[in-house]
Amino acid sequence: MPQEDNKCTITHLDIYVLGEHETSNWPCHLALQSSCHRPCGRLLECGNHTCTIPCHVVESAPDKIKAGSNCEQCNNYCTKSRPEGCQHPCPKPCHLGPCLPCKAMIRIKCHCQLNQPYVCCSEWIDVNKREELQSCGNQCPKNFECGHRCKSNCHSGPCPNADLCKKKIKVTCKCKRIKKEFSCETVRKNLALVECDAVCFVRKEEEKRMKDAMNEQKKQEEEQKNKKELEKYQKMFEGKKKNRVRRTNEEHEEASLVKRYWYVVAFSLVIILSIAIHYIVNLK
Repeated sequence: MPQEDNKCTITHLDIYVLGEHETSNWPCHLALQSSCHRPCGRLLECGNHTCTIPCHVVESAPDKIKAGSNCEQCNNYCTKSRPEGCQHPCPKPCHLGPCLPCKAMIRIKCHCQLNQPYVCCSEWIDVNKREELQSCGNQCPKNFECGHRCKSNCHSGPCPNADLCKKKIKVTCKCKRIKKEFSCETVRKNLALVECDAVCFVRKEEEKRMKDAMNEQKKQEEEQKNKKELEKYQKMFEGKKKNRVRRTNEEHEEASLVKRYWYVVAFSLVIILSIAIHYIVNLK
């Protein structure tokens, strides 16, 4: 009988593949463990990926799902999604469970816009903490409507307790002699009143007399100035008048001389003309 006839071909056995993740039905004479050549598929220690080594004997595995000591080691970076508002990658390699809070430091502007503090990203993405984180801790630089500086530390929105400003303000009487201090709140309520006393009235009368005396002196000085200016112009006018009168007199005198001696001049001209004519006739 041929050798093949001695093999058991009737009995079949279910044999696990090397990775024990499935069974195969083999004839008794071929019933040996072998690899199915598919990826191992056991869950790696990171809990996110599976072993990609072809079907193999798994050693020291806690169960039939988790990877053994001879399975693949995960060397991937963490690819888990970050919390909303965080743009920093997880610094740990691929791992089990949630990522640790982000420790990256980011720079922000404080409420008063004067400083740029650093805060932890995991704290910044918590909306409930932003109001506190954005306060630089310095006194608010803004002023109340009354003009005094806000007493609160750096904050958002309108300055609180503006109606409770109690900063001291100096208030004077009408003549500004008496000075008293009142809180800003009292001044805003128009309750800060300072009345003049008897000394103020005496001082006011004295100032009035001094002012009247100064005005009178100023008036007299102005009159003296105007008087000097008038005298100056009068002298100038009188000088011009005298010059005009002198020129007129000189012109009259010249005219009188001409009238008085015109016949002498005319007779002299006739004699001279006659002599000239006689001389010319004799030459011919």
